[in-house]
Amino acid sequence: MFLFSKTHTYTIGDLFEIFQGTAIISKKSQKNNSAGFKYKTIYISDLANKYETLNFFELNDYEPVKKLKKEKILTGKDYLLTCKGVIKGYALCKSQNLFNKMAPKENLGIVASNHFIVLRPRVSTIEIFQNSYLLYNIIDIIIPQLNQFASEKSNKVKLPYITISELENYSFSIPGSNLNELITEFQKLYYERQEKIKELQRADNAIKVFNEILKEYL
Repeated sequence: MFLFSKTHTYTIGDLFEIFQGTAIISKKSQKNNSAGFKYKTIYISDLANKYETLNFFELNDYEPVKKLKKEKILTGKDYLLTCKGVIKGYALCKSQNLFNKMAPKENLGIVASNHFIVLRPRVSTIEIFQNSYLLYNIIDIIIPQLNQFASEKSNKVKLPYITISELENYSFSIPGSNLNELITEFQKLYYERQEKIKELQRADNAIKVFNEILKEYL
């Protein structure tokens, strides 16, 4: 167990670049074949549960009239945060396969719908946390606090929400003096967890194959 004798207080804006997802009206495939700009889009309903990864081939196509700005294209280091209703978060590092399966000639990238706010670690943040998953874990931990904050300040409206400016100024404390040890310990736990998830997925796939064979006799 770690005893944190020193902590540092940061705002989310200190650690992340923050921007709204691309404005898309609905989950129906958005097409403009004459433009030739094709992207894949992540919607709230696409979010995987904590044991699953997103499926690239199940994402909807998006074909805008104009080519999107490079900074709107998602990367495996981005964190998606829903901004209306119950706030949920998803670290795209959990679905690195999305970016491995993308063919540049067929798709120009993956974008988030406007139901998301995207958190992108700053260069200085990566220097502190390295390529650690601890950073995303910290955001996972404070999501209940963000929900409480959104509910309290939105009590006069039916649907709680949180804005980019509110996120930028939202502050929390993280360990300072023991941070490197904490990163190492968490990385170990994270990789152990990932192996267990892979085992679970293999077992689920085996059951699906078994059931397909069983159907032939029913």
